[in-house]
Amino acid sequence: MVLGAYTDPRTGQPVIDPEAARELIDMLDAMHEKTKGNLAPEEASLLLDLLGKLKMTYLEVNQALAAQAAQAAKAKGR
Repeated sequence: MVLGAYTDPRTGQPVIDPEAARELIDMLDAMHEKTKGNLAPEEASLLLDLLGKLKMTYLEVNQALAAQAAQAAKAKGR
């Protein structure tokens, strides 16, 4: 939700909060570690798959934000 998949109903703009996304990923990582051996194979696989997708999306969003910031700085310097 905090990686731009949903819009703020008040503004209509995508909600992008990298800090909140990182916290969510860290919490899921901790949950994955603490539940090792206690989940059904399907549950463990689902959690691992979800974590992988979240981490990739996080990386892609951060790269896009960095590129956007660099472009804005470049345009500002002209």
